[in-house]
Amino acid sequence: MAEAGRGGAGASSEGRLHQGPENHKSGSAGSGGGREGMGLMPASRCPFRRLRAARSALALRALVSFGLVLMLAVGLCSEPVAAGDDPIQAVADRQAEMDRMAKAMQVIGRFLKNEGATVAEVGVSAGTIRAVAVRLVSDLFPEGTEIGVGGSAARPELWRQWDVFGQYAANLSATAGRLAAVAATGDAGAMRAPMIAVVRACGACHELFRQKKP
Repeated sequence: MAEAGRGGAGASSEGRLHQGPENHKSGSAGSGGGREGMGLMPASRCPFRRLRAARSALALRALVSFGLVLMLAVGLCSEPVAAGDDPIQAVADRQAEMDRMAKAMQVIGRFLKNEGATVAEVGVSAGTIRAVAVRLVSDLFPEGTEIGVGGSAARPELWRQWDVFGQYAANLSATAGRLAAVAATGDAGAMRAPMIAVVRACGACHELFRQKKP
C-alpha cells in the first residue's frame, strides 16, 4: 500500500483501498466494485477453492478407509477376551453399550421415516455406532457371557464362530464410518443408502448370534 501511494500521484486513499494485487502494479484501480470489477474471479467459481474442498473430502475418505482396514484387522486377528471375575457385570456393561447403539439406530430410523431427526443427529449417531462396534470384539463379549448369564441373549455360536463375528463387527464399523463421512458433508440426499447399510449390518449380526425373544 505504501509503495502504491508514493508511485501514484493524486490517487485517493479510497481508490487505493479498492485496488487488487494486479492494479497495485499497474497503478490504476478498477471502476467497478467487487471481485469482478477488480478483474478477479467470483469466489464460487474459484478453482482453488474447489480444489481445497476436494482435497478435504479426499482426506476424510482416506481417514475413514484407514479406520475400516484397522477395524477389519482387529476383527479377524483377535481372540475372545477371557472371562472376568464377574461375568454378570460384564453382561450388564455390554447391554448398556448395546442400548446406546439401539438409541442411535432409532435416530437413523426417524430420519429414514421423516420423523424429525436431523443430519447432524444422524452424524452423531453414526459416531456412536462405530464407537460401540469397535468394542464388540475388543472387550464387550468376553468368554463365559452367553445365554444364561445375567440377561445375556448372546448365543454360544458367537464364540465358536469368532472370526465370523469379527467380520460382522468390522462391517458394522465400516458402514457407520461411511455414514458419518456422508453426514459430515451435510448432503441429506446421499445419506439414505449408508443409513440402510448400517441398519442391515446390525440386523445381520443379530440374526446369527442373538437369541430371538419369545
